[in-house]
Amino acid sequence: MQKADIEALTPLVPVVGIGASAGGLEAISQLVEALSPELGLAYLIVSHMDPRQESHMPEILAKRTFMPVDFAANQVIEANHIYVIPPDTQMTLSGNRLQLSPRESGSKHLPVDALFNSLAEQRPAKAICVVLSGSGGDGSQGIKNIKEAGGITVAQEPSSAAFNGMPNSAIQTGCVDLVLRPFEIAIELAKIANHPYFVVAHDEDLSEPMTTDAALDKIFELLSSVYQADFTQYKPNTIQRRLQRRMALINETDVQSYLDVLHDNPVELAALYDDLLIRVTSFFREDAIYTALKQTVFPSLMKNRGHENPLRIWVPACATGEEVYSLAICLLEYLGEQAQDVTIQIFGTDLNEAAIEQARQGSFPESIAERVSPARLQRYFVLENRRYRIAKNVRELCVFARQNVALDPPFSRMDLISCCNLLIYLDSGLQRRVLRHFHYALKPDGFLILGPAENADEDAQFFKRIENSQRMLYKRAMPARGSIDAVLHTATSKKTSRIPETLEPVFLDNSQVQRKADGLLLSRFAPASILVDDRLNIVQFRGQTSPYLEHASGTASLNLHRVAHPGILLQLMPAIKDAQQTGTTVFKNDLRIETPNGTRDATLEVIPMREPATKTSFCLILFDANSRPTKPEGRPEVPESEKDIRIRQLEEELESLRDYLHATNEAYEAALEESRSAQEELQSANEEFLSGNEELITAREELQASNEELTTANEELLSRTRELHLLNNELARARKRRISTLFMPSQ
Repeated sequence: MQKADIEALTPLVPVVGIGASAGGLEAISQLVEALSPELGLAYLIVSHMDPRQESHMPEILAKRTFMPVDFAANQVIEANHIYVIPPDTQMTLSGNRLQLSPRESGSKHLPVDALFNSLAEQRPAKAICVVLSGSGGDGSQGIKNIKEAGGITVAQEPSSAAFNGMPNSAIQTGCVDLVLRPFEIAIELAKIANHPYFVVAHDEDLSEPMTTDAALDKIFELLSSVYQADFTQYKPNTIQRRLQRRMALINETDVQSYLDVLHDNPVELAALYDDLLIRVTSFFREDAIYTALKQTVFPSLMKNRGHENPLRIWVPACATGEEVYSLAICLLEYLGEQAQDVTIQIFGTDLNEAAIEQARQGSFPESIAERVSPARLQRYFVLENRRYRIAKNVRELCVFARQNVALDPPFSRMDLISCCNLLIYLDSGLQRRVLRHFHYALKPDGFLILGPAENADEDAQFFKRIENSQRMLYKRAMPARGSIDAVLHTATSKKTSRIPETLEPVFLDNSQVQRKADGLLLSRFAPASILVDDRLNIVQFRGQTSPYLEHASGTASLNLHRVAHPGILLQLMPAIKDAQQTGTTVFKNDLRIETPNGTRDATLEVIPMREPATKTSFCLILFDANSRPTKPEGRPEVPESEKDIRIRQLEEELESLRDYLHATNEAYEAALEESRSAQEELQSANEEFLSGNEELITAREELQASNEELTTANEELLSRTRELHLLNNELARARKRRISTLFMPSQ
């Protein structure tokens, strides 16, 4: 048997990747000193080093541990060994073998990300990464990749780090599992290394003894009651892997015991919820998708399009927003100077509120430079405190909101839907439901983009794949479009005529059937409604609100002022104000709604609500557009004089309401104009400041990178100096003893 074959059959050694930069030698020394030498792990240490300076890190660390410490080479790794990256190299892992390559010139040196990315690929669910002291954002992207693969992510407590840039950048990704001091990290590694999740070689060997359907159902019920999220139709392997990963982090091996922890510890419940909602995203992740957009999708969508016909794009499961911003940048590049002639609305939605908030901020670590070209970074990003913030002209095109794509009403009249990383985590029944929602949301000539591992071929009645699209690009196959209830009913009837009943979802208990019945009743019989916050921003849609709301042309917004029909807004605003001031429900009737089929009567009900935890007030607005029955021909009319009085009263009320609205609009426009003027002045001053500082920023970055490398070298020299000082002291004492012995008088 050849050597390569032997290596291929050798069990993979569990690996801990450790990344550090300036100030990292002290943190690494503390960690290594506290590590048990018999955990069965291999430790790969990467630090930013001066390529011209010889490193003594292995010698320094060898005095802190009983484990062998060596410079890494192109070699097979062994358990209970420490491998340190040599200067001027980049270290990755392939199987059980380390691979060293020369440091790349002309690009940003991110050796920690390079190692972590290789661990995510080579050790899915069996890798641990640790980010220690250092400045900059190296390691942040690798942290996200390891979290996506199911590994364990750890960062040093920033207050204990000599330089907290790298730990803070890693924590800001939202993908760090543990934030600890170096000696505490060693304690946690000892617990994790002995957990079945990390020890057992194959997931199928692990899942049977650790999980039970009854315990899983209770966990799902708990998550649903707290977060209104149903995970029962996610793929079992994904759920088990994420569940066992969380159990490993708190050193639990029994699901029932873990369920007790979830009941008593809301922080752990939130962590499990965040883990199940996998944040899988990056800028320009699939090059083939963006090539197809520029060659096929955008040319088709931009034909005869102007401001009166906005281009609407929806990105469900957008996570932290990288895919949304990538689409916006790709579209702006395609349009060029014509971008000002088109109204663009890009909606990013996700079930994870923390991810949505991060997407709204639009701030990303320096490591995105691996996926974003220097030209795009310069044009569409602003560098702030060693992080890249999305430019204002790109941010204004994007709207982010929380949404459950499987349960909440979908958007409508979309030209493009991009869903590149969601369906692979759902079972077939939930996949079909989501695809039907996409079908309803798309215009007849719209496009659906899926990831390479996903497809819509099974529901050919809804979508058809475009030739030469590499299973990514689809168009609607059924042009007719009615209400979403009608679409779902039609799809169900067609499916049941051809597919046996056994393919329908199997309900495990009566409570699930009852929840489904409640959802069906709410979707069919509950009135159309919206939930707005104290600033009149729409938080949630329910039911068919299209007769009352419609997105206006211009910058995308979910503010009620921008989306409500003017006729409704006149009566809606006083009702909301009364409800907020009095704290009681306000009811309005005799609403007049203009529709393509004529004018309809409707009612309006505003219910004030308050969230005690955040002290935020909300209003639930219920619409009822049921047409009122017309009066019979033979019914006697109201006397003329009474009708005249009533008409005059209504005219006076209407005129008063119009005056109030006009005054409100004037005040709003005046304040808005002042705000715009101040903003323009600030923007002008800021642009001048940025222009004058571009060269200074570039020079500062170069000096900072050099300073990190010199700091690392200086730490090693200081450590060596301390050792020499101790040796000199010992030699001096030995010399004194020798001299005193020579001159001691003989007895």
